[in-house]
Amino acid sequence: TFEKWIENLDGERLKSYTKRVWDYFKNVILKQDAKNILVITHAGVIKTLISKEKNMSLDETFAISLPYSGYIIYDTQKGFMVQFFK
Repeated sequence: TFEKWIENLDGERLKSYTKRVWDYFKNVILKQDAKNILVITHAGVIKTLISKEKNMSLDETFAISLPYSGYIIYDTQKGFMVQFFK
């Protein structure tokens, strides 16, 4: 399964990784008093956030192809807009 594969890469349990990423996003990023926030990260973090927010499996979100040097938009009212731009 995807969970076993990811755990074998770095040794961190997938559940703790997902919780750490989501908690930071929810408790730090989304609590900023700003109109726009730029977050630069790798696709693994983005796909983990999409998975959690959209209640999708990691297998589903990691099957999404993200372009290099692309970006996605998070709308606080609508959530992640899984439209990718270059």
